[in-house]
Amino acid sequence: MIEFCTKKRMLISIIVLIVISILVLIIESSVSTSTDMKNMTDPPDETSNRSNNKDYNCAEHEPFTIIEECTICSKFEIMSNASVCLSTGFREKIHCTVSKKEVSRSCSNTRKKERDFWTFELLMILLGAVSYGSVFMRQKHLDKRLMDKVHQQIAAGV
Repeated sequence: MIEFCTKKRMLISIIVLIVISILVLIIESSVSTSTDMKNMTDPPDETSNRSNNKDYNCAEHEPFTIIEECTICSKFEIMSNASVCLSTGFREKIHCTVSKKEVSRSCSNTRKKERDFWTFELLMILLGAVSYGSVFMRQKHLDKRLMDKVHQQIAAGV
């Protein structure tokens, strides 16, 4: 079935698929909910007052604001096995509004992931273009050899 498509139709189809893929990626990245919320709207947990407990995580039970965006942990924090840096290697500082505490929590750096994704996409587009170019040049070379062979056979037959 694909052999009945002309080069022009195939090229148009590929361009349409690329445009649709890019549109889907743009829409998905703008619609997706990020973990870097500026304010948390959950009401405070008033049934159990654990604010004096050392293991109490105010970010899970109180509204908070982000003081420092998601940044990479320092070498010292990683070497000292800071609990917030162990899982992702990134942390953000938050201020709990009810208990007035400043704490750090683990976060994932979505900007780095997005940059890595687009780098991968660009490399794949480049690889595809180079592959297409090499196939195109090889096809031209083979067509030329075939035409030379046909001309040689015609000349020998006359």
